[in-house]
Amino acid sequence: MMLEARNKNIVRLLEERGNIIENRHTGIATMREEMKKMGLPQPEFVSLRGDFKVIFRKENKHDIIQNYTENYTENYTENYTENLNQTQLRIIELMKENPKITQKIMADKLNLSRSTITLNIKTLKNKNYIERVGSDKKGYWKIK
Repeated sequence: MMLEARNKNIVRLLEERGNIIENRHTGIATMREEMKKMGLPQPEFVSLRGDFKVIFRKENKHDIIQNYTENYTENYTENYTENLNQTQLRIIELMKENPKITQKIMADKLNLSRSTITLNIKTLKNKNYIERVGSDKKGYWKIK
């Protein structure tokens, strides 16, 4: 079902400006899909004299947080474990625990050579999983 824009000039302007507007007319489908992923009840649509109202029902706050955590963890784990080896995963875990960890400490904790750590960090940077923010001495690791 294709809906007409209320102000065609604004829509035309936003489309001409590049990626400001995208996937027109997909918002409701996207909203329904995301609510389903989160285990939330589907929204209700009520027609009101030419307008409409959307009613969102919420669950217990604990249930919402639990659903979000499970969904995030599942997606996060899938993305990382598909593309990284065990050493790289362990390096990321160490960086999460201590963003200021040094390569020497990582090598000691993982019982690996410093050159192995350096090589794996280079791979993680190239794959855009991590970045070093700041200097080698005072900086920290940022997981993307």
